[in-house]
Amino acid sequence: MANEFNLKKDLEVYLYDSTAAAGSQYLKLDVSEDVNFSQTFANSSYTTKTIHSQHLLHQTPNIKRANPANFSFTIPLLQENDLRVVFDRLVKFKTGTSTLQDFDLFFRYPVGDDDIFKIETCVITEGLFVINQAQPLLLSVSGEGTKLTRLDSSGRTAFATALGNNLATRSTTRTFQSLNFLELFYNSQTWPRNVSAISLELQNDIEWTKNNTVHTGIATTDHASTLYPSTFTLKERKLGGSVTLYVDAELGSAINEGNNLPQTWKQFAVSPAAG
Repeated sequence: MANEFNLKKDLEVYLYDSTAAAGSQYLKLDVSEDVNFSQTFANSSYTTKTIHSQHLLHQTPNIKRANPANFSFTIPLLQENDLRVVFDRLVKFKTGTSTLQDFDLFFRYPVGDDDIFKIETCVITEGLFVINQAQPLLLSVSGEGTKLTRLDSSGRTAFATALGNNLATRSTTRTFQSLNFLELFYNSQTWPRNVSAISLELQNDIEWTKNNTVHTGIATTDHASTLYPSTFTLKERKLGGSVTLYVDAELGSAINEGNNLPQTWKQFAVSPAAG
């Protein structure tokens, strides 16, 4: 009997990497339950009220194109290299270019009707390294893609066949990187005791190429001919972060005196360390 609802605890996430070796292009990811994916459509409504029809106060929607699809999930950064591809898609350029390598994502609910959703041409726009003391090292990513679809019966069959022939083999072990200590180095000074958490965030600012023209607008008459994003350009990259400190007697005294603290707009190098 099919379940009435799809539950996140049952969700499986697969990454399709076209650059990987044949036989290992589909990778099953270890994700927490904070997975989200969606897509919206752009609506440009117009007025139907006329001189002879003053009662037509509601505007009529005119949907021609889709906004980029969105996704987000969190994975552990294991000592094994099984999930390295996610990190690489965040930080590395596509070979021979100055842009990011895209990929496809599949979200599968194996219980019940085996619902499978696909986002095409995905790119990671934000990656947050979650570094908390006494907790595993995590990477939360979010990004955009061109098109979100729900696979039909033939699509589900093709996906099952692909997993049977092209699923990457995972390591026999999963070793989490537990952080037993945190240190912060800045301006040649060290804070080994007070650091509670560190976050490091990389943002990839992308811009999707507009493809809405007069001709394509006229040709779009229903959902099957909707205009979807197709290509993107990496405009710039930003790196930032934050540090959370415990306030003990020594740090409290320094706060009162205003000494030896990075409470300044002046730029300086910060080197976090964990292990």
